[in-house]
Amino acid sequence: MRLTIKGKIAFGFTVVFVLGLGGLGLSIHSSNNIIRDTLAIISRELPGTALIINADRDAYQSNLAISQILMNIDMTLDRGEPVQRSRIDEA
Repeated sequence: MRLTIKGKIAFGFTVVFVLGLGGLGLSIHSSNNIIRDTLAIISRELPGTALIINADRDAYQSNLAISQILMNIDMTLDRGEPVQRSRIDEA
């Protein structure tokens, strides 16, 4: 069976079209796999990450509170020393 020029061109376009559709289908399938895997990773890993972030925030806040308490203690002691010394000097 011999094809005319018109038939050869039509056959070529058909082959390219079919290959393009196959590539499109493969791309859609791959995209669906990527979306599924990404959602699985997010549902598995994100809660752990949130816990780590919360623990880090809590550690920072407790460290800040301890620093402020120590600073307040130092300020209180600094204010109290002159009063105590003056009371000792008076006695």
